[in-house]
Amino acid sequence: MKQVGPNYAVDGWPILDIQRTEEEIYGNLDQQTTDKDAVIDEYSESGIIRSGVVAVASDRSYRFINEAPSVGTINESTGAITRLTDGEFVVTVDDGLTRVRSSIDLEQVGGVPLQTIVSWSPGTFAELVSTSILNAVDNATPVETLKPTLSGGLRNPVSWPVAAGYNLGCIDTEKPNATVIGYSNGYVFVLQAEHYADSADTFVADDDTVYALTGGVGENVGPANSIDDYRTDFRVVRYTEPAGMAAKIPAALLPPATLPDYLPNLRFGVPVMSMDQDKNALIDDVSRLDDWVSLSWSDHPRLHEFRETKVAGDSGSPVFLLVGGGRLVIITTLTFGGFGRGPAVHANLGAIQVAVESLGGTWADFEFVDLAAYPSWP
Repeated sequence: MKQVGPNYAVDGWPILDIQRTEEEIYGNLDQQTTDKDAVIDEYSESGIIRSGVVAVASDRSYRFINEAPSVGTINESTGAITRLTDGEFVVTVDDGLTRVRSSIDLEQVGGVPLQTIVSWSPGTFAELVSTSILNAVDNATPVETLKPTLSGGLRNPVSWPVAAGYNLGCIDTEKPNATVIGYSNGYVFVLQAEHYADSADTFVADDDTVYALTGGVGENVGPANSIDDYRTDFRVVRYTEPAGMAAKIPAALLPPATLPDYLPNLRFGVPVMSMDQDKNALIDDVSRLDDWVSLSWSDHPRLHEFRETKVAGDSGSPVFLLVGGGRLVIITTLTFGGFGRGPAVHANLGAIQVAVESLGGTWADFEFVDLAAYPSWP
């Protein structure tokens, strides 16, 4: 018997809901292989157990009645159903006044080939990117106070990337969203989304020095969005550099055009830090890295709680690879919502260079992440 409330049904009727769960089960290890940067266990004689969990909302104490004990059992405390054999599992919740009944099919499906990643190969770029994020969140709790990088307009010292030593000063604190990508010839250059751009941006250094930039001059990157279907949805904006800003706010590092060659196994989940309009530091997996950068939700047990749906107003928010050393590597600014998608920086370096140089910058002044120590698979 237990009490749950106050989320109960109108008129006092209890709510009984059964959600489907699936558990992978492994047979004998068929082989362990190396696929470029990933070490993989392959199970050819594996399976999936399809079961469920019961959720009840009631304003009265209740109990479960298992009407199919030969098919499965139910945990009175957690509502978890354990399969004993294939069949229809029927459960009734009884709160003393009413009874609600529901059922779910339990089954085990065999012969399913499974590939499970064991680890990233040592010394690969994927290993660096993954461990950098996992190490950064190691002592963090995914509650709202740890995600925002700002608090009252100042840096939030307990935000997980700040606490891990990353300098987030290059991220605009206001909307529309922007990111510092370089300093050259007395100017600050920032990257925005073409469809959500402006000429004023504010940046806050780690010591809470505020740099409010105004009067920006901008240049769209590549063809207009109406021509290339947002594949170059970038705008470079130039500001006069305030004294001391470059010393306190390092620009985001740029990726090389060959970036996809260093991350050939995106299907196994390479984590990235994505920002939103509220300056929350979120974590997603990058699932596509060509003309577009597409994100998906990480299913890593330590990372999935740092995810949120991208919505209107998040456009222009940057997505970064974390590579240690306190620096960020920008790979896109968001154009589309949902999981999140935007044009790839690495695929548009030539057009970004044209925009920078047309605004008076020298491309050689811009910094790139150094991948010389890592293997690649062209």
